[in-house]
Amino acid sequence: MSYLERYNILCRKLAEERLYPTATVMASLRTAAKTGEFVDLSELTGLKTFITSFAGHIAAEAAQEVEMSVTYYVALPFLRTEDGVAPGEAQEMPNESAAIRRAEAMARDASNAGALAFKRSGDPGMGSFSDAVVLKTFGDVPDRLDEL
Repeated sequence: MSYLERYNILCRKLAEERLYPTATVMASLRTAAKTGEFVDLSELTGLKTFITSFAGHIAAEAAQEVEMSVTYYVALPFLRTEDGVAPGEAQEMPNESAAIRRAEAMARDASNAGALAFKRSGDPGMGSFSDAVVLKTFGDVPDRLDEL
């Protein structure tokens, strides 16, 4: 029994006993370096099986990341100050239209200079969020929101 056959048996057992999700064994001649020709020693340890399993793993990870992504919808009032305007207390809303309606109501309040509605998506568990997207502004709000 050759070392290649032994290695194939080891990889096959690791996959069959679910110690590894999959493993692959390929063999090629030195002369095949330019052509890329190879042979699989068995279907279970073949490249196609490995790539299929790996693609499934990537898809599952991507789906998990999507499930963890959350979008927050927020209405933010701006208060009048001696220096212009300053952000007030933000209110989280259940959806985009509710955030816009709430921001509009905040802007009509005489104690506020204006308000805006925005959304922001990300993973709160990881603390990573995309930049806020302004949905709508009402009244007097700063031009440069990135400086807040």
